[in-house]
Amino acid sequence: MIETCFPDLLPEYLASPEWQKRHAAVIALAVIAEECSKALKQNLGQLVGTVLKFIRDPHPRVRWAATNAIMEFSKYLGPELQDQHHQQLLPALITAMDDFQNPRVQVHSASAMLFFSKQCTPKTLTPYLNVIVSKLLKCLQKGKRMLKEESLAALASVASSSQEHFQAYYDTVMPYLKVIMMSSTDKYNRMLLGKSIECITMVGMAVGKEKFINDVQLVVQVLMSSQESRMETDDPIKNFALQAWGRFCKCLGQEFVPYMGVAMPCLIQSAKLKTHVTSLSSSSVDSDDLDNESTKSKTLGSESIEIKNHVLEEKAVACNVLCCCAAELEERLHLWIDEVAHSLVPLLKFNLHEEVKMAAVSAMPLILHSAKSAVEKRLLQGFNESPVKKLSAEIIPALVDALRKEAETEICARILDSLNECIQVGDCLSTLIKTYKAPLLPFFDKLLSCMALMWGNNKTVKERRIAFRIFYDVSKECREEAFRYYEPSLPILFKVCIDKNPEVRQIAACGIGVCAEFGGSVFKPLVRVALSSICSVLKHPKALHPDNVTASDAAVSAFGKICWFHRDNFNAAEVVPAWLSHLPIKNDLNEAKIVHDQLCSMVEMSDKELLGPENINLPKIFAVFAEVLWAGNNLATVQTCNRIIKQLKHFQRILPPTTLASILSSLQSPQRNLLQSLLSP
Repeated sequence: MIETCFPDLLPEYLASPEWQKRHAAVIALAVIAEECSKALKQNLGQLVGTVLKFIRDPHPRVRWAATNAIMEFSKYLGPELQDQHHQQLLPALITAMDDFQNPRVQVHSASAMLFFSKQCTPKTLTPYLNVIVSKLLKCLQKGKRMLKEESLAALASVASSSQEHFQAYYDTVMPYLKVIMMSSTDKYNRMLLGKSIECITMVGMAVGKEKFINDVQLVVQVLMSSQESRMETDDPIKNFALQAWGRFCKCLGQEFVPYMGVAMPCLIQSAKLKTHVTSLSSSSVDSDDLDNESTKSKTLGSESIEIKNHVLEEKAVACNVLCCCAAELEERLHLWIDEVAHSLVPLLKFNLHEEVKMAAVSAMPLILHSAKSAVEKRLLQGFNESPVKKLSAEIIPALVDALRKEAETEICARILDSLNECIQVGDCLSTLIKTYKAPLLPFFDKLLSCMALMWGNNKTVKERRIAFRIFYDVSKECREEAFRYYEPSLPILFKVCIDKNPEVRQIAACGIGVCAEFGGSVFKPLVRVALSSICSVLKHPKALHPDNVTASDAAVSAFGKICWFHRDNFNAAEVVPAWLSHLPIKNDLNEAKIVHDQLCSMVEMSDKELLGPENINLPKIFAVFAEVLWAGNNLATVQTCNRIIKQLKHFQRILPPTTLASILSSLQSPQRNLLQSLLSP
């Protein structure tokens, strides 16, 4: 199969006595792996067998090419490669690491071990740990600087993939790592220092806090010393140090708090860096200085700018670590909440690096949650206003602005998700509206204009669901301020009532119900179309199938709201009994409580359309009440159940005994017995 890619050349080159041709053929296989990974996964055995022949090739350049191929295979053909062929490939890489006469082969075999082990399970690696650790330690002892760097990275990956199985090697490995770290503090070994810190902290995360705790202080001292020294803007130790703080936080949890005074200022400073862009005059730009690994040029309007990639990467790392700290520490972040928020909120407008914006977006609800937890545990005191409210007033509008400017689906979805989470924390949208309603009207205008964009056919169910939740909250709280968005939104909701996806139909029905409840006269001209759309959900051929029942329940709820709020806009004598025919609802328990409470209210009012001429619908009402009561407090609140019982006793008093007996006899035995026991003297 492999040879068919180049039928005339590849077999000939693989079998050639000339090392240059063998080298070229193996390199070609590595390139093919990247571009044709899906096809190659179907025949991994032949591919692996071909490459393994060259691990022991007489020429070191071919051996290097073979280890390079395994590294590329590990990137693009995993985890199938690791699962199916670890028994052949791990021993081959271990052997290649012994090639001290050819350091390039050694270095690349260590790199291949790094990428191969990343997608290994602990079960796969455990049988080989003794020999892998032994070989890597040997490379750390005898290898030159580049080999040491790659061996540290490989050891870190092996430890991370092995998890608790690496505990048995901790006492052997850690002394070597600490010696390398302590002896690499000069300016010529910055990468080696960074790799050693990375390896130590990844090993610590793998083995756990109890095993690692005694070595934490030494690493912290080295980090502090590195941060206190003047570092170049592109010093590699910066990112290693930032990531190390993140690993310490994940590993130590609440025990990381004593180190926050050292870690947080560094993280915040890196997140706030503003030297990532430099304006250049077109006459002074040297093309040889731009578009390399560290910088790239970009034109914004008439201005040429230089973007410093290493600064963007540092910002991204810092943002991700701050996000991690907010998730891990929760209320213990209280002393730093304001600073973290003020460093990340501006990044919601950041357009040069997707990872920076994604990290900032993800952090927003975590920051609010930290503030809320700190308030609840009385760690934040002395504020004239709630810190949750204060932060919400900054974060939510910033997220809305970011949403309006963002075109990429992935970021749109993440912003919507975070926006929804922020709104839900402490019911802060409701609080914001009640406290700052007039000043926030421009914000609501932006927010609601975004919502209409999220109902399109190209949007995911998750995006539509999040959009609806926000639309619901704003419609409920803003009332008349939200009316202008009904016209563009409702036709979309009506249309998707026939969508194939039941969750989309559910979202649409809920949206129509919200508009019916809060739309007043604005909803009036749309009542008949809304009823028709709701009925299409209820008439679905498999409306009662388990996959569809929640959509049906949402439709019944919306149907009831139309009956309750817009009675004058249709033939109620036909529509209200039609709604009654779909009761009770039993799947969405929240909607069930609302719907059955509405039914009880209508009975209390002696609703003539509900009861029908000569109380013809009373047997159905009794049947619904009986099922609701039979379900206990699942389908109705305690208060609603008590009101139902009161109404049943009222009918017992006013109905002829024969009529009541006839109604009770029409019920199923369990429900009939329940009502008889409730109505007995």
